[in-house]
Amino acid sequence: MGDAYDSDDIWTVFAESSITLHHDGRERLVGRDRLPWEGPVFVLTAWNPGRTRPLADNIEANRRLERLIEDRGFSWCTAVGASPDGSWSEDGFAVSGPDREEAVALGARFGQMAIYELDRDRVLIVTCPEGRVIDVTDRRAGQG
Repeated sequence: MGDAYDSDDIWTVFAESSITLHHDGRERLVGRDRLPWEGPVFVLTAWNPGRTRPLADNIEANRRLERLIEDRGFSWCTAVGASPDGSWSEDGFAVSGPDREEAVALGARFGQMAIYELDRDRVLIVTCPEGRVIDVTDRRAGQG
């Protein structure tokens, strides 16, 4: 998220981000396309934990997160969160299987401020490590 961490309104940055899932060779834009699994689906990353860091560090951290997701037997696909203007993006994973508490714990383990929780109707921003829902967006309007 780069300089967004210096912003007084980081939650606006989270809320305005777009999320694209890459599943079965298809891109799915959250808010437009159906989710690949019944909810909840959590979007997790190990990228830039509260601060910008080198690409190689982000890639390695995401590999560690991917191994944890696989070891726990969750269904997953890659995901990308991006600013509306495309000036930044972060790689991550859309994960089906954990409950909110476990998903928040994974986000916190990798120093994240928040994760996304998706279901058929909504996108929730959930803080780490508290698990507090701070924003809810209705995603039904654009879903195809």
